[in-house]
Amino acid sequence: MQKIEEKKSKRQAVLFSFLTLVLLAGVILLGIPSLIKMAVFLSNLRSSGQSVEANDTVAPAPPRLQPMVEATDSAQLCLKGFAESGSTVKISQGSEEISEVLVDKDGQFTVSEITLKTGENKFKAQAVDSSGNQSKFSSTITVILDTTPPSLSISQPEEGQEFFDEEKEILIAGETEANVNLRVNSFYTPVDSEGNFAKRLELDEGENEIKIIATDKAGNTSEVNLTVRYTD
Repeated sequence: MQKIEEKKSKRQAVLFSFLTLVLLAGVILLGIPSLIKMAVFLSNLRSSGQSVEANDTVAPAPPRLQPMVEATDSAQLCLKGFAESGSTVKISQGSEEISEVLVDKDGQFTVSEITLKTGENKFKAQAVDSSGNQSKFSSTITVILDTTPPSLSISQPEEGQEFFDEEKEILIAGETEANVNLRVNSFYTPVDSEGNFAKRLELDEGENEIKIIATDKAGNTSEVNLTVRYTD
C-alpha cells in the first residue's frame, strides 16, 4: 500500500509540473500579446480623449462694451471693453463690421480712432475664440455725433440797458434748448422742458457784464454777452 501511495504521489507531481509548464507557455504565448493589445488600446483611448478635449465647441461669453458718452462733438471715438482672453473681438458699427482686435491676457481690448457719422452711431461686438466658436453679440451702445451749437436767445435785458435805484436786482430771461447746461455769470440756471429760463441777478454800481453760456450733451456751446449799467 505504501508503494502504491508513493507512485500515486509521483504521478500527481509530474502532472502538476506539466500543468505549470503549460500555464507558463500560455502566459508567454497569449498573455504578453494581450498585454500589448491592451496597452495599444489604452494609448488610443488616451489619444482619443485628448482629441475630444482639444475639440472645443463651447462659445465664449458675449463681449462687454464700456459705457460711452451719450453724445459727443468729436468725430473720433475710442471704444473699450472686456472679452475672453486670447479671443478676437469683431466690432460692428450699424450693420457694417469695421474692426477686429485681439483681447489681451487681462481680458481687455481697445479700438482707437473710430470715425463717427453725424447723428446716431450704434455699436456692438462679437468674440471668436481660437477654435472658431462665436459668441452672441454684446449689448448695443449708441453714441450721437452732434457738432451743432444749441440755440440761445435773450429776451431781457437788452444790450446797453440802464437801471436805476430800486432796479438793482434784474431778471435775465431767454430761451435755449431743453436739457442743456445753462450758466449765467457762472451761476447754474435751470431750463424747463421747452427751453425757457430765468435768473435774477444783482447789479453792481456802474457797468455790469453778463455772460450766458449754454452747453449741450455733446459739449457744443453757445454764448451771449451783454453789458448793462446800474446807477444808484
